[in-house]
Amino acid sequence: MSFKFIDKTADIRIRVEADDLFGLIKDSAEAFKRVMTDDNIACSVDKKIEFDACCEEKIVFKFLEELLFLLDAEGFLISRVKSIYLFKNHKGEFKVNVLVCGDSELSKYDITSVIKAITYNDFKFGRDKEGLFTEITLDL
Repeated sequence: MSFKFIDKTADIRIRVEADDLFGLIKDSAEAFKRVMTDDNIACSVDKKIEFDACCEEKIVFKFLEELLFLLDAEGFLISRVKSIYLFKNHKGEFKVNVLVCGDSELSKYDITSVIKAITYNDFKFGRDKEGLFTEITLDL
């Protein structure tokens, strides 16, 4: 009897570039949705997402974790971001409120991949002459 290890990738990396944090949040939501389906998701249910982040590097990561929680707990798939409120306190910490809309009837859509986790594997966040960027690995 013998065996060998076969490389199998169960991850997908996304790179999001935007002028500011608002754009990073909106575009990361679109990437999150597109990993799972190319269908147009109905905007039939609003959800308010609230969380704290120690620094701007963590905002998009924590936002995607919240989207994944809504997907797992309620079967909610985002359609789009409706509004974003960011407040930075005197310690440099952020309070984030994002209003999103989407649908909780996943059976209506052709889901081709399911995201299991948002990971810090090779996580990147930075600024360049174009604006902000982040790279995040999604475990499928």
